Amino acid sequence: MKRYAIYTRVSSEEQASPGHVSLESQLQNCRRYVLERGGTVVMEQQDVQSGLDPARSGYQQVLAAAKGGDFDAAVVWRFDRWGRDAGEALTTFASLQRLGVAVESVMEPTSDPFLQGLFALLGYRESQSISQRTSAGLRTRAARGEWSGPPPLGYQLSRQDNRTILAPDPSTAPHVRTLFEEAATGRYSLAQLADRAIARGLRSRRGFIPSRQSVGRMLRNPAYRGAVVFGRRSYSRFGRVGWQPSHEWVVAEGAHTPLANSGIFEAVQTWLTRHRREQGMIRRSRFLLTSLVFCARCSGQPGPDGKPRLWRAYGHGTKGAVYQCSRSSMYGACDLPTISAPGLEEAVKAQIARTFSISSEVRARAAAYVAEEAEAARSAVERQRMDLEKALERHQAQRLALARRLLGKAGEAIPEDIYRRLEAEETLAVQRLEKELASLPPSPSATDVQPILAALPNLDWSDLSWEGWRQVLSLLVARVLLYGRGKFLIDWQPAADILRTAVDRVSHFGSLRFG
Repeated sequence: MKRYAIYTRVSSEEQASPGHVSLESQLQNCRRYVLERGGTVVMEQQDVQSGLDPARSGYQQVLAAAKGGDFDAAVVWRFDRWGRDAGEALTTFASLQRLGVAVESVMEPTSDPFLQGLFALLGYRESQSISQRTSAGLRTRAARGEWSGPPPLGYQLSRQDNRTILAPDPSTAPHVRTLFEEAATGRYSLAQLADRAIARGLRSRRGFIPSRQSVGRMLRNPAYRGAVVFGRRSYSRFGRVGWQPSHEWVVAEGAHTPLANSGIFEAVQTWLTRHRREQGMIRRSRFLLTSLVFCARCSGQPGPDGKPRLWRAYGHGTKGAVYQCSRSSMYGACDLPTISAPGLEEAVKAQIARTFSISSEVRARAAAYVAEEAEAARSAVERQRMDLEKALERHQAQRLALARRLLGKAGEAIPEDIYRRLEAEETLAVQRLEKELASLPPSPSATDVQPILAALPNLDWSDLSWEGWRQVLSLLVARVLLYGRGKFLIDWQPAADILRTAVDRVSHFGSLRFG
């Protein structure tokens, strides 16, 4: 008697659609098929999963049993139930055939490998069509401001004007608003924000406490500013997987009530960028250049938003710590070799020490020079402001005098056409002056180098702790660009550039003065 294994499958989308063939219906048809052929069922497996995923549990158990010789043939309702990945289906058909195990279909009775492959290709094409229709529908919904999928924490789904939109959840929305307000102050790290949210009682819908990573994702989610953004990332098996170019996104601003206004949301994004630079100190990373080292070969390459960006090199390794470009480790798309972490860190420290190893006398002169330059800049701007304000007063007085002459006594009044011409000239002059005044900085000052000047006098480069080096790096270095082994370029912070210029000038003048 021939032994049969029955395999049935539906995807989650098919299970939700009214016209699908259920697992029970498939199972009954397969049992009838075996009974009519006088066989016996020795195994029954099912999956509720996409046919494009070969890691399906029931499917893998059937393959394992076939390799063990537990049955003679596998039965499916249709060949596309076996799987919709044509390559995977053809491979398993061939491997099972070598084991003497056939795959048979109730609705497509054939043992011809060519026809079986054709049915598998048709199933793949049908999955592709379903994916395209689903994606088009989701993009249309997003363009109308509708939300698809589970709502973010702080929101609940609501129906309005025949649309499914997000509405603030009374129980969690106040906590999320407070989270954004605290993040905008810049006084807390992500870990501290998570702890504060936990203390206030914020929990996910499944009862989990927020982590540092989940708080970071929340703070970057544009849904909290009231926008629906669809298509930022794709998991489709029929196209480019991962982050998509920004021109392919569907963005509907003002689709629902925001939990963070535009000012707070932008302030949080600015803080997140700065926080990313400081994560080495916050997380106590064992890599000195965490968040500071970048791959120079990939700089300017398009990032997830389609715009040029710097690709970060990050530290890892078990046998030996190394820095590696993220495009190389994640995508294999960069030929930058792995760089020894200790070697690179020592080289960067040596260059910084050479650049800023100056005597106490030079440091004092540099501090005085920077202070003088800052005061000169403030004085120059204040003088410009006073001159502009006086000129503005003169033109306002001239406009008032013209108005009085227009309405003056007979013989003293000016013609209306002359008045209008002179008034237009004065108005243009006033507008120009007001624009120049508005362009002046509210409190002009040079870039703040006091933290660096305060740190340098007592600095001993040869005996500086890890935390001390990290602090110095944060003050002086904007980024370290890696070109290859032993090849890097330090991009200095603006304050460091000012300090270097000051040191160069006072050192030069000092050598001339003291001979």
